Amino acid sequence: GNRHGLAQVRGNHERDHRYQGRHHTQQVQRTTAAGKPHAPEEIPEEETAQAAAGSWALLDLILAILTVAVGLVMLGMRFTGRGGPLHLLGVVPALVSVIAFMITSDLSQPMAITGRWTLLMAGLAVVQLVLLIAGRGFRSTEE
Repeated sequence: GNRHGLAQVRGNHERDHRYQGRHHTQQVQRTTAAGKPHAPEEIPEEETAQAAAGSWALLDLILAILTVAVGLVMLGMRFTGRGGPLHLLGVVPALVSVIAFMITSDLSQPMAITGRWTLLMAGLAVVQLVLLIAGRGFRSTEE
């Protein structure tokens, strides 16, 4: 018996250490001051927080690929003399989008259409298009 009124936890401690996110309860038996047991009480354990968000976004991948493709076109335009100085800056959103996708996406997880970082990726694509359009107004003076 438990003479001090403390809770006794019944359970297989090896099973508890192997717990990997499955719902599971522990049975706790409380005793009164006189040492008589109360009815057993079920206490559910909290779900374990996962490090990964649980999915990666297809739209993020598409936007990153388009941003890189437009950046490469802009770089090609710059070096063939058909692009302006702003086209050289197209490398920046392209690199940032690739790095952001690699940091924020875990391709081993299930795919979703959009995700937490889709607005960032869309913003980078918009910046890339603005640079492409604004760069067309400037022509290279080098001959």
